Amino acid sequence: MTESKHNWLYLGRRISVPKSGKPRIVYAWRDQGGEEHWYKKRLVEAWRCSPGAVYTMTIDGDGSVYTGGTKKPVFVDIHEDEEYVDKLKAEDKAAHQELQLIKEVEKANEKKPFVRHLDAIQMAYRDMRPQRRAAFLGWVIWYVTRP
Repeated sequence: MTESKHNWLYLGRRISVPKSGKPRIVYAWRDQGGEEHWYKKRLVEAWRCSPGAVYTMTIDGDGSVYTGGTKKPVFVDIHEDEEYVDKLKAEDKAAHQELQLIKEVEKANEKKPFVRHLDAIQMAYRDMRPQRRAAFLGWVIWYVTRP
């Protein structure tokens, strides 16, 4: 099979929602033709993988990317447009934070009985006059944090 080398730009982490419905992180790359490719696993070591980095990728004749051995991706340079690199880094960080938030919400939803109790407190709070709400919240905090 024939192999070719191409420079690809690492775009950073993205969130993918597969058919299973459970969001996960994928790693986005842009080839020289401008096409975006998403991978489940990192193609390079984590400590080297910074959004905006350009790597020389070895592509097999069937389009497969080599990720190891002597044909693993090789760092070339950082993209010349600093503003664009900053944008990529922000998108990367946002994807990571969004997935962390999704995981926290899932954990909270697993604790349904706890949420039901909070719903009861919220309903009581909404039924109160505004002057009583602060006192009620103070009591809830005292009750929860008492020794």
